[in-house]
Amino acid sequence: MKFFVRKGCTHSEELTDRTLDRVVLIVHHEPKKYTSPISLCYGVGRKVLLEYLRESTPEALEDKDVPVPALPEEEFTEDEVNCLGHCLDQLSSRDRELITQYHRFQGRQKAENRKHLAQIYGGLNKLRITACRIRARLHDCISSCVQGSALN
Repeated sequence: MKFFVRKGCTHSEELTDRTLDRVVLIVHHEPKKYTSPISLCYGVGRKVLLEYLRESTPEALEDKDVPVPALPEEEFTEDEVNCLGHCLDQLSSRDRELITQYHRFQGRQKAENRKHLAQIYGGLNKLRITACRIRARLHDCISSCVQGSALN
């Protein structure tokens, strides 16, 4: 049963019963063929698991049952927009160019653009890390700028 629990099966007891039923039949028909009953149980258990995974497909939800998530309104205050401009100006020209190009497109164009940028900047992983670091610096800069302008 632990085998099926570790594999994340919700019906581990039922699958264990199926496995043991099959093992008993196999051992009853050919008692001398299998010397290790534990190995036989694991082997049959793997087959039962594969059958279970093939037959268990999740039921589709009807459209009326699926709640539609509310899309957040992406409206920025004037202070936030001004602070973004100020913080972008604080970046080096290379970082500013990278982050604006990185977030430029949507959909397929975005993927193609990022492949192109990855070739320029030394690989996709390096590009993602660099963009993440630039975004973190921008976030800190914008936060402090907005807080500073809120005090004035």
